[in-house]
Amino acid sequence: MYLVANIILNIIDILMFFLISHAFVKRIPIFTMKRVLIGVMYGIVLGGYAHLLEDGHLFRIVAMPALFVMIYLTMKLPFSSTFLVYMLVWLLVGAIQLPVVLITQFAQLGTVPMFLIVQILTLTIVVLSCKLLPFNKWYRFIEEYIELKLLILIITFVAVSIVFYWNFEYSWLYVLYFGGILTTTLIAIYCVGSRIVYLRYKIPLKTHNDYHVDLGMMVKAYREENLQEIEKLNSANNSDEFKLQTNNFQLGKLAENIITFIDNKQKLYDQEVEIQYDIDYDSDHPNVNVITIIKMLSILLDNAIESGTDKPIIVELTVTMSYMQLSVRNEFDPSDSEEISRIFTIDGYTTKKTDQRGYGLTNLYHDVKNIGGKIMTMCDHSTIGKAQYLNITITI
Repeated sequence: MYLVANIILNIIDILMFFLISHAFVKRIPIFTMKRVLIGVMYGIVLGGYAHLLEDGHLFRIVAMPALFVMIYLTMKLPFSSTFLVYMLVWLLVGAIQLPVVLITQFAQLGTVPMFLIVQILTLTIVVLSCKLLPFNKWYRFIEEYIELKLLILIITFVAVSIVFYWNFEYSWLYVLYFGGILTTTLIAIYCVGSRIVYLRYKIPLKTHNDYHVDLGMMVKAYREENLQEIEKLNSANNSDEFKLQTNNFQLGKLAENIITFIDNKQKLYDQEVEIQYDIDYDSDHPNVNVITIIKMLSILLDNAIESGTDKPIIVELTVTMSYMQLSVRNEFDPSDSEEISRIFTIDGYTTKKTDQRGYGLTNLYHDVKNIGGKIMTMCDHSTIGKAQYLNITITI
């Protein structure tokens, strides 16, 4: 009887973790035959394991990493984000089970184990919660404010340390269990802390940033007919890639050179992709200079072309004394409904088809934020490309 109950309990465990972790990233849980069989085998193995063991720490040493691996493999998130989801799931399950346990203590359970009743009731509440509560919004808020993510991890480490100290047992299994949790939490803290230092206290992505800045400085130098600055930039940036993007520039021109810049950017890539543009540069904007505009345009063009599309890329730029709007549209088919919202909330995000880290979008987000601008993203059907298009628009 208790063996069967333990098997059911562990199957429900992995089911709850599967449902809640998907709710946090707003993905539809898909129950394939392979996943169902893995869940059943998990329940049988861990249920039998728990039935044979007398030491609960030994069971948890095996069960908790298994659940962590399940979340990591299904969510495919970075380590620190996976650990954050893992902690939030445990916190939610614990918050649900505490009042359920108190209520069931007053019930007459007969021969049915209390822990099984508690588990079934918890599963029922979890299913309803995943349907009704905005777990995804809470999780995205934490991911967007990375300092909050670090704070949660630090609080977790302190809380586990207090429990470890006040309930200390002279048992190697006890030390191994809590030591594993503390070590994992420290690794997650290190990952998040390193990211904060990298983003907030070092020049972010300096080489990539300087490349686009120099392109903007070159456009500005040609407009001002500053031959000395042009020669200086060409000497400092003697790569073929840089020179190609300044071919056919005209002294004293701006809108014409922006169009030439777009044409030259297109020639850098092997694939043949059409770029349609509408450039209206009436006068300089007081809060965003030519260098910054070219930098933003260069990043968005690179991002659009490197997406691997064969559909036309659409560029629109309007600059006046009181208004600046830059819009770049390219073919983009998101794998899930939340992918667009993650473009500027996850550091290193990329829309490239290859498995690479994104540099430009991260830099772009911080630049626009620093000058008080706004970035809007939208995905809709384009009559020009006859496909789903991602539209990234920057307004100042």
